[in-house]
Amino acid sequence: MHYVMGYVMACRKMSHVSLDQGGDGQLTPGLRLMAGAMAGIVGMSATYPMDMVSAGLRAVLGHLEVERIGGVGRKCRPWIW
Repeated sequence: MHYVMGYVMACRKMSHVSLDQGGDGQLTPGLRLMAGAMAGIVGMSATYPMDMVSAGLRAVLGHLEVERIGGVGRKCRPWIW
């Protein structure tokens, strides 16, 4: 969702700048590419830190769960032997 909002905002801003400079407000494929790149940067900048925290929490909680049940080997032993 961040990407779409960023893309729309970048396209509108570029279109307004084009109109202010006497253009027709239409975006060329290159300008659309730049708008998509800017939207991708904004979207990743917004979600990447939260994703890293989430992955870290899952790793810590998963490690604690393995310690609580006594290790993976103890839990799997009845099926293996």
